[in-house]
Amino acid sequence: MTDQLKKNSIHECGHALFAKLFEEDFELISITMTPEIHSNQIDTDGWNGVAHIKPRPKTIANPTIENKDKLIISMWGGLVAQNIHLKGRSDFKKNINKYIFNTELLDTTGFTGDWEIIIKYAPEQLQIRNIPYSEYRIGLMKFAFDYFFLDEVWKTIESLSELVLSKDTLTLSQSEIEEHFEMIGFNKFINENRESILNLRYKK
Repeated sequence: MTDQLKKNSIHECGHALFAKLFEEDFELISITMTPEIHSNQIDTDGWNGVAHIKPRPKTIANPTIENKDKLIISMWGGLVAQNIHLKGRSDFKKNINKYIFNTELLDTTGFTGDWEIIIKYAPEQLQIRNIPYSEYRIGLMKFAFDYFFLDEVWKTIESLSELVLSKDTLTLSQSEIEEHFEMIGFNKFINENRESILNLRYKK
């Protein structure tokens, strides 16, 4: 297993853990890792990943500003997870403001596709909230870091990553993901704590 494969699996599991947090709005379908292909040659040192996240019918029918904010946070979630993995949770906890205010310190490999989604929806957020992008980004990154700093959440990211990498196909189906969440007690944890976590950003 290469370091890049591990990092990318953590990245995709970061997306997945936000899809679980926001499951009233989005459905997590699968997680898969695939090797890069260059000129018909498979590069087993380079890996891409996909967390297939599908909006719920009600989200598709009438997407709210909150729905779109959650999608943006879910996209940042992959980048945040991979950086915590690379630099270590203790380092991030000690230096959280350094990373939030200086995104050039973050490893952004594999973020291109996520960024394309972010820039599609961010302008509307800025207009409605009447804030600059830097302020908006800081707020959503802090929310993402705080979520991943929860021990149960980070343990689930790591165990989910290990599970996908243990599969011959490097793929987890929706049922396999849910079975894992149930087996390790994450469903119970998130159901008991979802409201308090969401209230950090979406308090009514």
